[in-house]
Amino acid sequence: MNTKRAFVAASISGGREMLDTVKYIISIVEEREYEVLSLHNGSDDPVQTFLEKTGDPDATSDNDFRDWDNRWIEAADIFIAEISTPSHGVGAEFEHCRLKPRLRLPLTPILCLYKRGVGRISPMIKGIADDESYIWVREYHDFFSLKMILVAFLETFGKDAA
Repeated sequence: MNTKRAFVAASISGGREMLDTVKYIISIVEEREYEVLSLHNGSDDPVQTFLEKTGDPDATSDNDFRDWDNRWIEAADIFIAEISTPSHGVGAEFEHCRLKPRLRLPLTPILCLYKRGVGRISPMIKGIADDESYIWVREYHDFFSLKMILVAFLETFGKDAA
């Protein structure tokens, strides 16, 4: 049986205003039987959760965080980012995922989510989505609309566990 894997990206150092939303996204993805590789992004204690996930209590440098996140992105079958809070890290993770085919890795469907009225979405994200059909950029209003978007994305791009 192949495990379906998801990377859920969200701001940590840029602000945690959307933490409850990120937790909700993770819960929906897990309900659909995905292993969320990036549980730390939806954790109240992201560093501790990261260390538990890696199994390496010494993986605390900036390079460790970047390298582990990149490995998880490379292993992910889908990539979901909550982008309401601007974050350089989420932008770098998005771009790493988008460029996986150039690294001779499988193309990975991407979903970028932002809450209506919160923040301003970068043209770097919006412009790419116009050209690449596997990248969805969607505005949500509440948890109900968020769930509907997630379910549609997972039904469109999700892989059945074999």
